[in-house]
Amino acid sequence: MTASFTTPAVVIGGLILLRQLEGTGIPFVLIPRAPKDPSAYSRYYRGVGLTMEDLMENEALFLERLIELAKSYPEKPVLFFGDDWVLFFVTRHRSVLSEYFRFTMPEQRILEECSDKMAFAKLALEYDLPVPKGLVESPSLDCAQIEERIGYPCVFKPDSHLGWFESEAVKDAGDMPQKVLLAQNHKECEHALSGIRKFTDKFVVQEFIRGGEEEIYSFHTFVGRDGKPVASYVGKKIRTYPSMGGESSYVGLIRDDEVTRLGLEVAEKLGIRGVMKIDFKKDVDSGRFFVLEVNLRFTLWNHLGARAGINLAELVYRDLCDLPMEVPGDYKDDLRWLHLGRDFRSFVKDYRPSGQLTTWQWLSSLMRPKVYAMFEWRDPMPFLVKTFDYMKHSIRKLK
Repeated sequence: MTASFTTPAVVIGGLILLRQLEGTGIPFVLIPRAPKDPSAYSRYYRGVGLTMEDLMENEALFLERLIELAKSYPEKPVLFFGDDWVLFFVTRHRSVLSEYFRFTMPEQRILEECSDKMAFAKLALEYDLPVPKGLVESPSLDCAQIEERIGYPCVFKPDSHLGWFESEAVKDAGDMPQKVLLAQNHKECEHALSGIRKFTDKFVVQEFIRGGEEEIYSFHTFVGRDGKPVASYVGKKIRTYPSMGGESSYVGLIRDDEVTRLGLEVAEKLGIRGVMKIDFKKDVDSGRFFVLEVNLRFTLWNHLGARAGINLAELVYRDLCDLPMEVPGDYKDDLRWLHLGRDFRSFVKDYRPSGQLTTWQWLSSLMRPKVYAMFEWRDPMPFLVKTFDYMKHSIRKLK
């Protein structure tokens, strides 16, 4: 069927999307994060002289050049994107971009409110989604209110993670890339509240759902333009860096009928179109699932899903180009995704010191079929470039 893949695609992102499209037969060009992004060294890379740095420096000019690129093709290209920054860009310019590109998104309001944690808290209440108890920032918000209405432990979540990992709040909390600040008592609440307010006045405070990051399940689906779910799968976090509220370092696919049911129910309630990821957390005491967040873009999980048998990017392309759907009936649930550098740091700095894992347990856990965030035998250059850059940086720090 690849012979029918003639419509061009424009991909704004990095290896996550490149890995999904490589070998499919879909003709695509890539707009990487930066000129020397590892994806730019891939054998599959075809550039157009644009990077995401251009978007950040001059959004109007980037939009103009992107439209010029679309006009250069004999037919309307498909647009793929996998970063929050680009999602916000497409959301702002949806009307004009839709004249020149093919892409699928839910209605504007749902798109905007799922991308805004403060707005999502209100949206969840409106649609009766199972979310943790929470409060949104206000000038009068203090720890007395938080203790009364939510209780401890609780977590503080910034509205956006753009610049968050470099913030003083994260550095004060241990200088590891944690997505949230945890407060287990009044003193920690005061510290977290003060820290997050120095970074932003847009944040939410939620009750902490009992259990570690390994209790976070993710539901992934693609809903076609006709409103029908095309394919889906379920994943589960194994390790993150750091171990609480961190970025995924080791994840795997599983089967869970309850998560699938809940995920499809949320997608229907919100009228989702396009790709969607929902993070659920299972309370270890009650067994109940809570919605943590909804993402309406491609994520690292879709690389794993593609290798496991369900390539959502290809299904999106087929739907947008009116091509026959070849939907796999199943997926491999023994496959895992590993960010080796991040997982090693997490083990050395967190899991081993805290007694959560021994060296043997960590090594044994890696002895599974997997795909890597960077490395691929048939396309090793992105990994080699990233490794060389890391070594240069490490040597500079030693001098």
